Amino acid sequence: MTHQPLTGRMARTMQYVWLVETLLSASAAALMHRHGFAPSEIVAWLAGWFFGFRALIAADSFRNGERHKSPRKPEHQIGWLRALRLFVAEYWATLLTFGFHFPLERWRLPLAPVAAVAGRKTPIILIHGFICNRGYWKSFARALELANLGPVYAVSLEPLLGSVDEHARRLGEVIEQVCKSTGAPQVTLIGHSMGGLISRAYLHSGGTSRIVRIITLGSPHHGTYGAHPIRKLAVNAQQMCVKSEWLAALNAHESKNCPVPITSLLTPHDNIVYPQSSAVLNYPNARNVYFPGVGHVEMVLSPAVMQAVIAELQAV
Repeated sequence: MTHQPLTGRMARTMQYVWLVETLLSASAAALMHRHGFAPSEIVAWLAGWFFGFRALIAADSFRNGERHKSPRKPEHQIGWLRALRLFVAEYWATLLTFGFHFPLERWRLPLAPVAAVAGRKTPIILIHGFICNRGYWKSFARALELANLGPVYAVSLEPLLGSVDEHARRLGEVIEQVCKSTGAPQVTLIGHSMGGLISRAYLHSGGTSRIVRIITLGSPHHGTYGAHPIRKLAVNAQQMCVKSEWLAALNAHESKNCPVPITSLLTPHDNIVYPQSSAVLNYPNARNVYFPGVGHVEMVLSPAVMQAVIAELQAV
């Protein structure tokens, strides 16, 4: 797996954010101290800014998700207590991944499995979403390892703002290396968000013979309005826009059975992929499984989602 950087561009960017925020916080603390603020007041103000700003970002994502929401089935409705739990869990998942797992990808999730476990056969490759890296999968990879599945690999695909097709080509290189190093003829692909599109793009570009099955988590198979504001900044964001030409070409394959077993795990309360029905796969042989009350980033931290994936893999 040497073709992947130990520390990718996303991790370095988040480390720079850490540094800048630390310097700004130190400067603000010094300025407040000079103006007579007590230490407890300084800590309260800085903590309020740090956590409050991120809470506003999370709240805005849910506002947009509700604005463009798909019609929800009665069984997918949630009350205000579950809605509060949804917000808190998604907020925590965002803090954990962007503030910890992403910048520390090199230490949180190695490029290769920690150890080989007897009886495991089919390698699993985890594929992250837009502007993420392999650190996102830390807890999820551990759950798969404990279930004696794998060996488990995770990729960090770059360039971050490149095309989904380019990511798919790089994924193909990783798959070939994994098959060569393990002796396995095929792999299982699990992709979160854009990672599901990368998996499908690889599949339909000739990768059928290398794939046992595909599982996608919260993937915008038919686009998301969340990509529209940044479509001019990133090729992959443009491709993920609702009604994009790229998605139309990819989904032309949905008129017939998918060449491999494929499952979409999705949430009717997704705050990044909206309308939420975009995550539904329309292949005649596809399975779509709903998880009400789960956020987009939270999906790989959700015990229910983890158990569903493990059950899916163990059933093969």
